Amino acid sequence: MLLIGFFVLAGAVAHLGFGDASSVLDSYSGASSLFTEKVIRRGDTDRGTLVIIAIHGEIGGNGSNLEGTGALGAVSEQLRAAAENDEVKAVILQIDSPGGGLTASDILYNEIMKVRGKGKIVVAWGGSLMASGSYYAAAAADGIMASPTTIVGSIGVIMQRFQVDGLMKMLGLKVDPIMSGSGKDMGSPFRDMTPEERAIFQNHVDNAHRRFIEIVAKGRGRPEAEIEKLADGRIFTADACLQNGLIDKIGYMDEAIAWTEELAESRNMRIITYRRVFSFADILSDTRRGVADLAGRWLSGAHPRMAAEWTGE
Repeated sequence: MLLIGFFVLAGAVAHLGFGDASSVLDSYSGASSLFTEKVIRRGDTDRGTLVIIAIHGEIGGNGSNLEGTGALGAVSEQLRAAAENDEVKAVILQIDSPGGGLTASDILYNEIMKVRGKGKIVVAWGGSLMASGSYYAAAAADGIMASPTTIVGSIGVIMQRFQVDGLMKMLGLKVDPIMSGSGKDMGSPFRDMTPEERAIFQNHVDNAHRRFIEIVAKGRGRPEAEIEKLADGRIFTADACLQNGLIDKIGYMDEAIAWTEELAESRNMRIITYRRVFSFADILSDTRRGVADLAGRWLSGAHPRMAAEWTGE
């Protein structure tokens, strides 16, 4: 086990680039104790800095915006760094995500609002996919742009659960819970839900869906009734989104940069991305938390979980 652990650490270090210190120093300049900065365009430093922050893959993780894992922790840290840096005038959210956990998406939405609260411009740009929870987060931006082929939308909330009582019966196994109340095992994968339990879960989903609609309506400056007509979980092309007011523009990243600079009233800004600074302790900690997250996700499949995620890929 020790030998395997050594090779895992060595591989992680090589992947992070510690094996070639000169290349790291050539590409990055110091940003903070948490991040280094990769310079995308040197620009005019007197015009301020534009930070590109990626939201890629499923929006998940445990914890909070202050100490979280997965996309929840990584994106929150970068948004906080941008918010606290006086040199940063604008942020572009580079999104390619089907969404994910409802709470994680909501926390990112709140963190983006904090960046705007510091007087900085935030623009969301969608790559191949900006759906459900990632669109929820994007609704906090000053403006939203999608590439011509971006899939956008899937405004809605879903709660899924496994049911394994048939398999348990085949195996000759059963679960016999001793509970303090009749609702303690609501959503159990080992039995059918009662109509009353299903109604309770549906009420939770409906309430979350209403909040999603309110968030989008507020962000897009549209009546809730208009957004509600579009919020049945379906996906849209970029053209359809533009017609329905779900996005402001269609274009590529260079056009998103030009638009962001226009909104920030500052041309030729310095453009950077953040890269996390890792120590060996961080690698050990993140590996441990990553394994725990994987185990937790596997185990949580047995329990209902509300998600703002497009599941049609």
